[in-house]
Amino acid sequence: MRNTIIGIFCIVELAACAASPPPTAAMQQQFQEIYQQRIQQMIKTSSATNIRQNKTQAIAPIQKQRSPQVSEGDLASEIASIPTIPANTGVRFSSDPNMDGFTANGSRYMDAEGRILKYNFDSLSGNVVYLIKIGSTNYATIQSGKKYAIKFVRPTVNVAPIQIATAIKYQNGTWKIETTTGKQLSGNDLILTSKGFLVLRQYTEYGKNTGFLYTIGKNITSITPPDGYYINTMERSYTVISATTGSAERRTTYIHADIASTGYVLLKRNDVDVNGSLLSMYHSLKGLGSLVGGHGNYDYALYNFHTKHLIKLEMSADNKDSSVKWFKGKSGIYAVYITHGVQDVYGLDLATGFRKRLFHRMLGFMGFSAYVGGHGNINVLAGSAMGDDKINNLGTFMAAPKDKEAKFIHAS
Repeated sequence: MRNTIIGIFCIVELAACAASPPPTAAMQQQFQEIYQQRIQQMIKTSSATNIRQNKTQAIAPIQKQRSPQVSEGDLASEIASIPTIPANTGVRFSSDPNMDGFTANGSRYMDAEGRILKYNFDSLSGNVVYLIKIGSTNYATIQSGKKYAIKFVRPTVNVAPIQIATAIKYQNGTWKIETTTGKQLSGNDLILTSKGFLVLRQYTEYGKNTGFLYTIGKNITSITPPDGYYINTMERSYTVISATTGSAERRTTYIHADIASTGYVLLKRNDVDVNGSLLSMYHSLKGLGSLVGGHGNYDYALYNFHTKHLIKLEMSADNKDSSVKWFKGKSGIYAVYITHGVQDVYGLDLATGFRKRLFHRMLGFMGFSAYVGGHGNINVLAGSAMGDDKINNLGTFMAAPKDKEAKFIHAS
C-alpha cells in the first residue's frame, strides 16, 4: 500500500514539474518536507480506514442460515414412496417402559440417534410417529429446555425413518414445534398420531383447550371441543417401587389410540367446582357408586372432529382404574373401555354408537388390553384374579346377536 501511494504521488508531482523552471535548493528542501508530510498523512488515513473495516466485520452479528425446507407435497411424496404392508393384514405393536423402542410384529425397533420416549401408530397401515430426545437448548435460563426430533417410520418394511419436525419443551412446560416444511406450532401438550401430531393449547385456567392438528402433506387444522369438555392429554401417571433401590418412581403411560386414522379424540368434562363443596360431595358420591358397581358419571367422551359427533362414555374421573382405547380395525372403528368400577368391559361401535358388554366379573378386572392383530382384527384380553377372558375378533362379536353374548361373559 505504501509503495502504491508513493508511486501515484510521484507521477502527479513529476507531471506538474515538467512544465515549470528547475527548482532552487531551498525549493527542493521545501518540496521534500511537504512530500514526507503528505505521504505520512495518506498512510494514516488508509490505516484508519482498514481498522474501521476490520472492527465492523468483527462485531457484525452472524446471521443464522435457515436450512432448506421441503414442501408438504414433497414430504408426502417421500413417505408415499415407502413400501406398504400387504393388504388385509395388520401390525401388532407393543412396548415395555423399561426398554428402549417398541416392538412391531415381535421385532424391536430403536433409533440410533436417541431413545424413543413415546410413539403412536396405525396398525392397518403400519405407520408410526415417534419422539426422541436429541439435546438441550442454549438459551437463557428462563428459556432453557429439552430438544426433540419427531420422526415417521414404517418399521416392518425396513426403510430409514424420516424426520418431520423438531420440538423444544421449555422448563415451564410449553412446547414449540417446527416441521421440516416450515410450519410452527406451540402449546402445552403434545400428542403424536400415525400421520403427524396434535398440539394442545390451554387458554383458560379451568382446562379449556384447543387442538392444532398437523398431518403430513396437509395444512394445520384446529380442533375445538364442545362446551363443557376439554381434549384429554392421553397420558396417565402412576407410581412404582423400584426393585433395585426400593424408592418410589413416577412413570407415565400413554394411551395408544390413533387420532389420525380414527378421527376421534378423547374428551374429559371440565373440572370446574362451580358450587364449591356441594359439587365436590356430589362427584364423590357418584364415584363411590361407580366403584361398587353402580352407574357412575359420564365424565369422558369420544369426539369425532370431522363430523362433530360426540359419544359419551360411562366412565368416572374419580375411578382411577377407568381406561379406554379405540382402534381402526379391518371391520371398522371400535372403542373398548372398562366401567362400573372395574366389573365390566364394554365394546363400542363408533360408527353406529352401538355398545355391548364384552366381559363381566363380580370381583372386577385388573385391566384389559386391546390391539389389532396380524389379520387386521381387533383382539381384546381382560385379566382378573380368576383368569383371562379373550375375544379374537371384536367386529364379529359386536355384530353377533345379543343372545350369544352370554358365552363370552364370566361371573365369579
